[in-house]
Amino acid sequence: MVDTRYYPEHCSLSEALDILLGAFSDKKLKTEKLPPRDALGMILAGEVSSKRNVPHYTASAVDGYTMTSASTAGASAATPVELAGASWVNTGMPVGGGDAVIMVEDTSGDSVSLKIYKSLTQGENVRALGEDVMNGQLLACRGDVVTPALVSLFLCAGVEAVTVYPRPRAIFIPTGNEIVTAEKWLSGDKIDAGFVVDSNSVYAAAMFESWGYSLEVGPVLPDDPEVIADAVSRAAEEYDLVLVSAGSAKGRRDHSADVFTKLGRMLFRYVRMKPGRPVMAADIGGTPVICSPGFPMSCAVALWSLVYPLLRILSGDKLRRERDYISEAIASTGKMEAELMTGHSSAAGVFDWLRVKCAGVGGRRLCWPLSAGASVLWALAEADGIVTLPEQSLESPPGTKVTVRITRRFDIELFEVFHVNTPCYN
Repeated sequence: MVDTRYYPEHCSLSEALDILLGAFSDKKLKTEKLPPRDALGMILAGEVSSKRNVPHYTASAVDGYTMTSASTAGASAATPVELAGASWVNTGMPVGGGDAVIMVEDTSGDSVSLKIYKSLTQGENVRALGEDVMNGQLLACRGDVVTPALVSLFLCAGVEAVTVYPRPRAIFIPTGNEIVTAEKWLSGDKIDAGFVVDSNSVYAAAMFESWGYSLEVGPVLPDDPEVIADAVSRAAEEYDLVLVSAGSAKGRRDHSADVFTKLGRMLFRYVRMKPGRPVMAADIGGTPVICSPGFPMSCAVALWSLVYPLLRILSGDKLRRERDYISEAIASTGKMEAELMTGHSSAAGVFDWLRVKCAGVGGRRLCWPLSAGASVLWALAEADGIVTLPEQSLESPPGTKVTVRITRRFDIELFEVFHVNTPCYN
């Protein structure tokens, strides 16, 4: 029997991700059958095969006249062939008795007396039965994402429903005596010193929506271990993923670690990254529960680096440890190599997150860090991209080459942003 009192502390980000995904990658996921249109963006839980031929009849590929190819032998612009009784067809209409269709542009006259200026081969300008898809043909495999193209293809192929992994149900539980709801914050009432608005739940819900998921937000809970334990326990039974905001440090009012160990098995506590160090995770009754730090940037980093990849796994996605989940999570439009314009010092053994601005000067690609505080939201909104520095970085003097994950469009002199393949956790 596993002793739940002991768990990794101060692990690296890659170790935390391995622990988290390892704990839930083999979890048996629910499946459901949905019409293809309702399954858009979901992951298939089984193979999908066509139930009919597409097209299901021999169809014309052009506007023109249907005829036998043999009747056009020798026809050319210099030596036209004249035919009587040719049948007109629009694009997509059944071909009928002919084996070819001549484009109206290669004819003159009408169906009573038609001149042909091109000889045809058998099947020319004709879409054969099942040309696009044959009945019984494999259309998609387990693990494929249902795309708009597949939604349309499934309909044409007669597929009424597909089996998919539904999107995980997730809830965000904000905690803290100092937290003020958005409604109160915007009410115009005087807010006393020491109180802050619940911006983390707004940010988390917006990130989930940008990823194609929904996130329910619970009421703000006081710093009361019994109240928090009751809410987390009930949430773990009802939801597929539970996020708890704040209470992850070791202050007098930080109760999340005690609650997690009481209700289930702690997976890890503290990750060697900045910001985001106090993040922790637990398995409570088979449900992943993650506590993100209260500072906004720390919360964002926990969402990008741990919550997003876990969501993908809970959605039925294949676990690929080389996958750049961070770029996906922040919706990076590409990567570029740049030089640090100012030096940066990282703590020993800490995975560092920098919000950077970028510029081109004298043909050089430069970037510089914005305010590094975990509570600074402006820097996140203002940044052109994100730079991550590995644990062994320590001192990064001016001129150090780094990889910038681009997060928004920006003008830069003398060069264009281009994509560079760089591992996510290195």
